[in-house]
Amino acid sequence: MDEIIAGIAVIKMYAWERPFAKLISQARRKEMKEVLKSSYLRALYMSFQLFTTRAAILGVMLAFIAFDENITAAKVFVAASYLSNVSYTMAGLFNRGIAELGEGLVATRRLQRFLEYDEIHQDQTGQQNTAKSDRPMDGKKEHENGNVGETLRLLDETNDGLLTDEVVIAMCNLSARWTIPYESGEELPEPLKVPPTLSELNVQFKRGRLIGIVGPVGSGKSSILQVLLRELPIESGSLSMGSSSIAYASQEPWLFTGSVRQNVLFGDELDQHRYRQVLKVCALQPDLAHLPAGDMTVIGERGVSLSGGQKARICLARAVYRKADVYLLDDPLSAVDAHVAKHLFELCIGNGGFLKRRNPNATRILVTHQIHFLKQADWVIVMKEGRIEAQGTPQDLQKSGIELEHLEHEESDEGTIATDRKISHTSTSSTVTVDSVTLEELTSGDQKDADIAKDKFEASSQGSVPGSVFLQYVSSAGSWLIFVGLVLLFAITQLVVSIAD
Repeated sequence: MDEIIAGIAVIKMYAWERPFAKLISQARRKEMKEVLKSSYLRALYMSFQLFTTRAAILGVMLAFIAFDENITAAKVFVAASYLSNVSYTMAGLFNRGIAELGEGLVATRRLQRFLEYDEIHQDQTGQQNTAKSDRPMDGKKEHENGNVGETLRLLDETNDGLLTDEVVIAMCNLSARWTIPYESGEELPEPLKVPPTLSELNVQFKRGRLIGIVGPVGSGKSSILQVLLRELPIESGSLSMGSSSIAYASQEPWLFTGSVRQNVLFGDELDQHRYRQVLKVCALQPDLAHLPAGDMTVIGERGVSLSGGQKARICLARAVYRKADVYLLDDPLSAVDAHVAKHLFELCIGNGGFLKRRNPNATRILVTHQIHFLKQADWVIVMKEGRIEAQGTPQDLQKSGIELEHLEHEESDEGTIATDRKISHTSTSSTVTVDSVTLEELTSGDQKDADIAKDKFEASSQGSVPGSVFLQYVSSAGSWLIFVGLVLLFAITQLVVSIAD
């Protein structure tokens, strides 16, 4: 349900309401069957709680009479107290313990599966990993995300090969594909084998350069970044990265529940000067001016209180604030307005921007559909169907007959749906003009401001529930006769229990 709610825009866009409604109905029916079973069991043991103690006391008294024992007040009260404790333990805690035991077993199985995975030793060399990956593992193969050797090679072979001083990342005949989880010990059927995501890539990312990656939708642009992040398994070839640190801004913005400042810093120490510069170059100044507590405003889960453009710029600011050797920027300009995109590129990403000025050796790898910005790039890679169709400087590509403007038109035709989806989330209040509120005032909030912002955020989820909600809840159970009948049954049950006492 969480995934369906998060992707409701896509479901509406493709008119998938009825198929997904059927899926939800089927899942709900299965859930209701299990809920009814548990409700019957719960009703059974709650009934036991009402009469077990009294029935046990009656049985004890009958036993005293049968054995000609004298029934005194002391014996009756002691027996009643003892049997009440036993009844609470057996009828109340025993069934709850069984339920907790079942939940504990489920959690234990999950932990067991995780702990039984093979250990990854990152101190091994690339030749050892390759040899291990080529050696059969008792006739069994692991297909959950590649075998162990593949995973080790993915993590450790990045240090293979010698990089020159001007090259920070190098790919040599690199091919990669996403693997399908499959039961170990069985051969993966041919129809289920996924075609290569990337095929025979040969490229060098030089230090301090702005490198643009362009191509149609689904051509493998973001997959290159996934390889550099060691998320996409490498099938063949080599990847050399040395010990470069990486900062990443994803295509889909990710935020956590916290203040804007916490989302930008992401656990790093606060450097006031750098932090203010990052907010400025990422065009977050005007947005903070409209928030109730500036950068100390608490945003909702996944940034529900922000627009798509604001979320994209906060994620970009998080990557820019981090001091890294390589910045991976996955299409951060498509979720903002045209003038904001120009502001971000010129003041932050471009060769005259913040990243280049603060660290001349910072390599910026930009995946984008905004082709007109790449005329200022140092190197452009054109992707098509998982392969590099062409690469070079913008001038070299133009001399070879590849016009960036033509690529922009092709991408706009093939990626209309994806572009429209992102534009729909564009911030309507984005602007790069500086308001009367200074940046120092926006970022000078202390702990008191944070508490006030938190109180305001939490107050939005508080309040009284109107009576119509209760009436609708009661009517959802059926007719009013059912509700009145249940109330009468509860009253009669309590009356019988009181009379028995």
